[in-house]
Amino acid sequence: MRRRRRQRNRGPAPTTGTAPAPGLAECSNDQVGYAVQYPSDWHTNSGDVVAACSYFDPEPISVGEGTEPAVAIVLRATETGYRTASSPDAFGEVRSRDSGMVDGREAVAVVAEATGEGLLDEGTLGYDWVVNIADGSFIATTHDTPGRDFSRNSKVLDQIIASLTFTAPPPDDGDGDGAGGGGERTVVARYERFDVVAIRTADELCLVARADGTEGDQACWPGGGPDADLTLSPLDVPGDAAAIGGLAAPRLPRVLVGTAGDGTAGFRPSDIGGTEVRAWVVPVAQSRTDRVIGYTDADEIAVTLDARGEPTKVLPDVNTQPENTEPSEEFHLLNDVETGLHAGYDRITFRFPEGVPGYEVSYEERPAESAISRASSPGR
Repeated sequence: MRRRRRQRNRGPAPTTGTAPAPGLAECSNDQVGYAVQYPSDWHTNSGDVVAACSYFDPEPISVGEGTEPAVAIVLRATETGYRTASSPDAFGEVRSRDSGMVDGREAVAVVAEATGEGLLDEGTLGYDWVVNIADGSFIATTHDTPGRDFSRNSKVLDQIIASLTFTAPPPDDGDGDGAGGGGERTVVARYERFDVVAIRTADELCLVARADGTEGDQACWPGGGPDADLTLSPLDVPGDAAAIGGLAAPRLPRVLVGTAGDGTAGFRPSDIGGTEVRAWVVPVAQSRTDRVIGYTDADEIAVTLDARGEPTKVLPDVNTQPENTEPSEEFHLLNDVETGLHAGYDRITFRFPEGVPGYEVSYEERPAESAISRASSPGR
């Protein structure tokens, strides 16, 4: 077991901006103190009324005094503390929630469905990034409103967040991100009880979880080139916490971990300085892990590992045969429909308070239609 005492400092220095890649433009907001890159065929606000680089849209943006323009993506800073702004209570019905790091700062990405209690209509999907900054939170948002391409706008938002750099150092939580020798270090995950640091040497990449001023055993992999698709290892966290983590290739921007009895934990892999791979970490014990799945930029499943890190099927022993019961003669009230995102599959649950009616379940190649829609279709 290799342990090193931490040296206290203010954390990693802010990332310096780079020239935009082909097809990208860059803008900055001096009021909040950040710079981002966005598609060059999009538009951002000029800064005459609202601080520049706050709004983004495929069409030219006009901002009037005291108005909020209808745009695809909004970036803003708030004085609300990160713990409050990123809490599940700050959103509607949460569909998915992924932890990550943005420019050395703790962050979460949340997809949620509006409940109708705020400004958005019930059922409207929203995609938010919340980033921990000094004296508050940085929030980036897009919504699935009429006339908007929610899928495209969400991908552009991810692109903007990936390029986001701040001009101020990350907030100091009083615990320090310092490091001793033994290689270059990058904070890749931060949870309430511990930090996770990637250590890069000439021969290997290591992850180490740290808490209470101490370090656990390092989980190391040789080389760590771009062909390291997805790896899995337990992390020794001092204290009573536990975590698993590993490396992911750049083409895997999202990792989902299925846990026994606890649902799904998501993480957006963080860049490791000086490498072409990313690190991902989730605070769950390896003994409770069912499978780990990496998703490509096209949301396709690329790699699946079991709890020991061995390749496995996404859904072993899945029953794909049709199932049905006798039709019900009694009326059954449907009082709730629940959806859940899991590692490798989505679940829809229909709840009936007084027994389940007759049903027929099967896989269909064509989109499902109701009897009413079929009867009203032309030519029927």
